[in-house]
Amino acid sequence: MTLRKTTVRDADVTLYVIPNSQITTVANLSLGYSVATVNVSVDYSADPDVVLGLLKGIAMDVRNSDEFRALFVADPQILGVDAVKGSEMVFPVVFKTLATRQYAPVREFRRRVRLALEEHHLLPGDPNRVFSAFMENAVTGRNKPAQTSAPEHDPTLNKPQDGNPFSGN
Repeated sequence: MTLRKTTVRDADVTLYVIPNSQITTVANLSLGYSVATVNVSVDYSADPDVVLGLLKGIAMDVRNSDEFRALFVADPQILGVDAVKGSEMVFPVVFKTLATRQYAPVREFRRRVRLALEEHHLLPGDPNRVFSAFMENAVTGRNKPAQTSAPEHDPTLNKPQDGNPFSGN
């Protein structure tokens, strides 16, 4: 910082040069502590109470591990179902750590979530996946998951086109 300009380097190493006459607002996101939010996406078919318990257990295991215990300022918070998009439910998990020390525990949390989802046979969320387990219930009034048959032809087995698809050659 000089009398004429302020230079700030971002986390991705971008250097910002700001004339002091143009500075109107300053935000310090790392004074004393840092907050990181991890949005965990789980398939809509999962029981939200089971997912909440699983995420709370994983977050507390990371918080209480010998490697990360000293980095945390407060216990992680699991905020519940924040959004439903397509067939995914989004559960935000908030970590409050010492300033700029949030990256390692967040990476470890994500790794453990991935392994736990597989262990508990839970699908990760996908906003483009269609959830239709109870479509028949809406049509027939029966509480039975809908059965769908496989398509007659698998389009992934098509041969690639020879030539240029834009010019026809």
